[in-house]
Amino acid sequence: MRTLRKAQQGFTLIELLVALTLGLLISAAALQLFVGAQQTYRIQSSNGEIQDSVLFGLDVMQREIKLANLGNGAQVHDRINWGGLVLTTGDLQDSPPYDSGTMKITPPSNLRGVTTNGVKGNFVPRQLVTVGPGMEGVDPTSSTDNQWKGVSNVYLADGTPTAPLASDQLVIQYRAPQDGVDCEGKTYKGPSNKTQIEVTENGKKVTKEVTQYAEGEMVIERFYLKADPAANNAADLALYCDAGRYSLNNNQNIKDMNIKMADYGDAGQLLIPRVDQFHVLLITLEKDSSNVLKQRYRTISDYMAINPGTNLGAPNARPRIIGVQIGLLLRSTSSVSKNVVNTAATYSLMDQNVKVVKANNEAIDFMRSVYVSNILFRNGRGTI
Repeated sequence: MRTLRKAQQGFTLIELLVALTLGLLISAAALQLFVGAQQTYRIQSSNGEIQDSVLFGLDVMQREIKLANLGNGAQVHDRINWGGLVLTTGDLQDSPPYDSGTMKITPPSNLRGVTTNGVKGNFVPRQLVTVGPGMEGVDPTSSTDNQWKGVSNVYLADGTPTAPLASDQLVIQYRAPQDGVDCEGKTYKGPSNKTQIEVTENGKKVTKEVTQYAEGEMVIERFYLKADPAANNAADLALYCDAGRYSLNNNQNIKDMNIKMADYGDAGQLLIPRVDQFHVLLITLEKDSSNVLKQRYRTISDYMAINPGTNLGAPNARPRIIGVQIGLLLRSTSSVSKNVVNTAATYSLMDQNVKVVKANNEAIDFMRSVYVSNILFRNGRGTI
């Protein structure tokens, strides 16, 4: 009888508690491993999203900017007719920019005589050339769709969170070396031995094709930030490229200061999604106090604030520009744990230390990365 009772005995309470404790510890360790693996996956996935976003778009942007000033053997600055970096238009910042009586622009400009619709004096507005925050005479609050508005999702780290720091806009141009497509995928024409001209026959204007050498079209491309209409969040911004073209083959149009721009000023093509800030610095060559050429990095507004006529270059020209430094602050699509992302983090974007406006991501946390690239212009150094 005593032997049977002994065989029927189970675990003691202490043994059960020990077993439960060990089981809980093992389960907790397994859960910790699972959560950690999941968090690592989300971080890697978010970083992959950023790299995928920038891989194609940044490559296209760099390739197009490297074409700036192609076909123009002159230096690059604000007073070169049809120069590679578009800083000035027919409506120059300096007064008087334009004499409506003689149809002359003095001094030269990067878009000399180029009009938006073939109407004399209706020059490309300043909101469609290279601009940045703090530029005198440039209104970032333009109500015209697709013009520069300086939108961004950041503010200066030592500034006010309710005062976003405006983004920059970069505009370059080049002469087409051959038939091709621009950053929007639209075709442009390269040099040709045949051209079309308008002639009058029997009192009517007709277009004829004649054997006459024609230079390639001028291709202009604008990189800027605007809201992404396809995004779920209204605060999501994207980097767009808007391209246009015009011809310098008609001497009469050049003389009349009426060179018509085509397809410029629309929304353009989305290049890189989820961009919180786009910043540009101009790389210049300037003489120091010892009359030695030095390389400097200037903001767009800082460059345009220089008093022209006292620096290296053509008369009444600001310093020559040999390239640009571009910077992008990008974010992922997927959110990650708040334990991973510091929502109050400061990001170093060239000469700017910025933080993300919390009103635009207070409910979701994202991975973010800074991308910076230096690009030199063709013939940027010119003759020393």
